[in-house]
Amino acid sequence: MASFEENDVKIIVGAFGDLEGRELRKREEQGRRSYLKDDSKRKSKWGIGCLKEIGLGLIGFGVIFTLVGLFLFYDRSFVAIGNILFLSGVTLTTGVMSTLQFFFFMKRQNFKGSASFAVGFFLIMIGWPVLGMIGEIYGLFVLFSGFWPAFAVFLRKLPIIGGLFRQSSVSSLFQRNYRVNMGKRIPV
Repeated sequence: MASFEENDVKIIVGAFGDLEGRELRKREEQGRRSYLKDDSKRKSKWGIGCLKEIGLGLIGFGVIFTLVGLFLFYDRSFVAIGNILFLSGVTLTTGVMSTLQFFFFMKRQNFKGSASFAVGFFLIMIGWPVLGMIGEIYGLFVLFSGFWPAFAVFLRKLPIIGGLFRQSSVSSLFQRNYRVNMGKRIPV
């Protein structure tokens, strides 16, 4: 059985000519409109904030611009714009302090990757995109090398590709190079 609350009864009665029901419907409709107009109460479909949505979009555009720059034979302007969009997107998504701690020399183990990425970024800006991209790729590989074990576990759990990564030869390669036990969950 359906249960009715007092407001539901007032709305039902109001539909048949009661003025109090009409007033209640108007107030509820105005409340909905004011709630939709208020941006501070806005929640996205996936439960992340507006700045993070914008940051993810900037990261996507940064990757697209960088790829277009690579397809256009290392066009300096597209690659530079892609790098700027990528860095600003990462900053909006993770926050300023997290970005500084990860990229810019705050952690000792990230120094080599950060320096390589910064030198590559500088080389792209002055007009040497091929050498700059080599430096950036090496820097990103070193910076994100801590994520490879988690990525290996993720690949093993994929439906089609996972069978390939569950083979003993491939899993021994991951275990030897990254010291990962493929059966256990890795804390991220």
